[in-house]
Amino acid sequence: VHLPVDPGTGRPTGEGFVEVASSDLLGQCLQRNREKIGHRYVEIFRSNMDEMQMTMGNAGSSAAAQRYVGETFCLKMRGLPFQCTEQMITDFFTKASVTPIRIHRKNNGGEAFVEFQTSSEQRTGLSLHKEHIGRRYIELFPVAYEEVAQIVGLPM
Repeated sequence: VHLPVDPGTGRPTGEGFVEVASSDLLGQCLQRNREKIGHRYVEIFRSNMDEMQMTMGNAGSSAAAQRYVGETFCLKMRGLPFQCTEQMITDFFTKASVTPIRIHRKNNGGEAFVEFQTSSEQRTGLSLHKEHIGRRYIELFPVAYEEVAQIVGLPM
């Protein structure tokens, strides 16, 4: 899952991209067009990697990716509850007064990578190591942007 943010405000743009492993899963996703999340309906469109990277770049991630190369502003999260949402991850880091600029969930559901704008925010987020989401304690590990990019398919 990739959620672009506006570089000026750091707030989500309202768009998102989901990568799926098969055409069957893509079909299932497309069938959910105009279903609701809470009280808002979601429009779902077929897309591709080029469009996703272009949109993420338009939201500042391409420039941000260039800034992150060679430096570590990312954390790996391990031990997430399987029902954990991106909002729950964002709320988790709110306890330390930081907000990730991007969240990348792994297919197994129990792990995620989060990106922060600065190394200071990353260190602050790391202070939540072994804090809880629900009944699960969350392990946090600093990880290089290059490793995150390679695993989740981001530009380097």
